[in-house]
Amino acid sequence: MKRSLRLALRPPELPETLRDFVRESLNGELREAQRASRWQRLRRPMLLSLSGFALVAALLAATFYPSRPEVVMESMIIKHQRNLPLEITGGPEVVRSWFDGKVPFAVPPPRVEPIASLRGGRISQLGDREAAYLQYEQRGQRISVFVFDPSGLRLQSPRRAVIHNREVFIQGTRGYHIAVFQDRDLGYAIAGSVDEPEFIQFVSAIMRSP
Repeated sequence: MKRSLRLALRPPELPETLRDFVRESLNGELREAQRASRWQRLRRPMLLSLSGFALVAALLAATFYPSRPEVVMESMIIKHQRNLPLEITGGPEVVRSWFDGKVPFAVPPPRVEPIASLRGGRISQLGDREAAYLQYEQRGQRISVFVFDPSGLRLQSPRRAVIHNREVFIQGTRGYHIAVFQDRDLGYAIAGSVDEPEFIQFVSAIMRSP
């Protein structure tokens, strides 16, 4: 009877895909915490002059590894839910200048007024790749926009749409709307809980932005 109970109570084996997702999520959170700690130290004037050049060089040398689309989308939702404090606040030009040299790609914050207003941004992570996080507000609701290097990422989703002659991958999960598309060698990932018509209107405004 004891032998039978041991076999019956043996914990189930976790799927390998779940193991990979948990491992990548933990690694991404660790890298984000380490990067946030470095930026806190850089705010001190004495350390800024000593470590600024080394940090920028390290960021520019960062290597991107291909992520699975489901990991990127799940990471979007987690980051959107956490609502971490912004590292920079202000309009598109202020935010654009702040990101220069902090991530290895240009970050042109889309202009979507009067549909929504840009509140600011911070450095973030999507799966195994670095991302610039932009926060917008639409009728009192927060919408998250992640800008990242899409190299090696093959997007797929149950639902696709064509907006302004570009393919958009759209998905709804856990009460959130998600949209991912590529434009001018940059990837854009958008997450929000606004109603679907307003969400599509916001995505369309992002894609129209120069």
